[in-house]
Amino acid sequence: MYRIPLNRWPVLRVYSIKQLAQWRKDFWSGSSNSFVQKLKAPRAVLALSVLLILALVIGLTTLGYGDKKAATEKLYQVIPQSFSAEVLSRGVVKPAQVASIVSKLPGNRGTIVWMVGEGVEVKSGDVVARFDTKPSEDQLDKTNRDLADTRSDLIDAKRKLEVRVQEQQGALEAAQREKEISLLKAEDIRHGSSQLELKKLHQTIEQAQRRLALSDQEVDDFNELFQKGYVSARELESTRNERLVIAEALAIAKADLANFQKYVLPRKLREAELLSEAAKLEYDRVIRTSEAELKKLKEAVVLKEREVQRFEAMVNRAKDELLHCEVKAPIDGIVLYKSTKTNEAERKFRVGDRVWAGQAFMELPDNNELVVESFVREIDIARVERAMAVNVQLDALPNMILAGRVESIQRHTDNSLAEQQTFRVETKLINPDAKILPGLSAQVAIVTDSRENVLSVPLAAIDYQENEPGVWVKDNDTLRWQPVKQGSVGSEWVEITEGLNQGDWIAYRAL
Repeated sequence: MYRIPLNRWPVLRVYSIKQLAQWRKDFWSGSSNSFVQKLKAPRAVLALSVLLILALVIGLTTLGYGDKKAATEKLYQVIPQSFSAEVLSRGVVKPAQVASIVSKLPGNRGTIVWMVGEGVEVKSGDVVARFDTKPSEDQLDKTNRDLADTRSDLIDAKRKLEVRVQEQQGALEAAQREKEISLLKAEDIRHGSSQLELKKLHQTIEQAQRRLALSDQEVDDFNELFQKGYVSARELESTRNERLVIAEALAIAKADLANFQKYVLPRKLREAELLSEAAKLEYDRVIRTSEAELKKLKEAVVLKEREVQRFEAMVNRAKDELLHCEVKAPIDGIVLYKSTKTNEAERKFRVGDRVWAGQAFMELPDNNELVVESFVREIDIARVERAMAVNVQLDALPNMILAGRVESIQRHTDNSLAEQQTFRVETKLINPDAKILPGLSAQVAIVTDSRENVLSVPLAAIDYQENEPGVWVKDNDTLRWQPVKQGSVGSEWVEITEGLNQGDWIAYRAL
């Protein structure tokens, strides 16, 4: 913006007053060189014309003086100042926390039967809405019946398992006895009856051999007696026949022994072996069968126990659902209704509406903790950091300066197509006054730096010509334009790094 140098206006004002004075003198004296005579007009007309011209000149002079006075109303001598560098932005007060109230009932079973009035301030734990309890009560009754039936089935399964355990114990004991008896029989065959029978066969042979030996001696004796004539030939033949019978009995005994050793004894030993194996297999079969039956019965018990646990969990959920039919405020706040879309149009939730599980139908802004959401220009956002001190001035309460700190900084912009990029910054207010309500507009000053004893000028003194910052420097009775380089910028002061010296006087327009 270009300004007319302020030193031109005093010259214009002085010149105009002198000229008017000369005109007035010439007019009343009737001088031949007067302005009136030159115009050759009647005195009255000329007088009126002069008065009009005088009024116009005085008005213009007054305007010029007033502009000069406004433009040079403030003079400032450049000296070191201490101030805080700030990033300025505009914002709106919002709650730091907004709790959404949702339906915790399954499906769309949340039918609203009562709601607290919108705008009512509630405390944490206060009832803010109620759902129809009948569906939850019906579900609880059905689940309790299913639970009772399953518990009865569990008792039956456990009883069957207990009976089968007892039966298995008896069956295992009987199988063990049969196994032991069979093993004893096999042992008897191997080392008892077979050996005894074998011994008897040997004894039979030995006896037959002894009888044969005696018979041979008797035959010899009878031969001598027959030679001497003491016995008859018949008696000798009878003795020889007896020996033959004894010899045949010995041969049979030896054949029986051979047959027993070759055929009977191996068969009996094999029978004993098979008997032992059969006894062991039968015992193992009884064990496997019993274990399989017990496993099946145990699995049935476990299955029923799991069903009982499942129905118990369902009962607990049904009880919780019944409790969730009474909706309570999670935090302190003011009740606001959410909007819902219907076939007709978008409207707020009301009594009789169905709410789906997880769907928010109310929200509670917490006005005890407030933040100011503002948007900082892209050229300033790099200077802003979390936890920086912030001074907030509300438009509605201009005399109140609120303290805050930077709570969060958006690191990306949502308005990429905008001419000037901005980034959202949230400032948390420290101990906000009860008068402060969400929605109020605010001026936000983020303190980014603290400057001590640096050459500074008032923020209002900075002007621009062709986008270059500068100030009007007063040299004696004239003003000249001086470009400057700025450092840190505060809400009232600007640090000057180049262009001015300490002690310089500047003039600026007071706002």
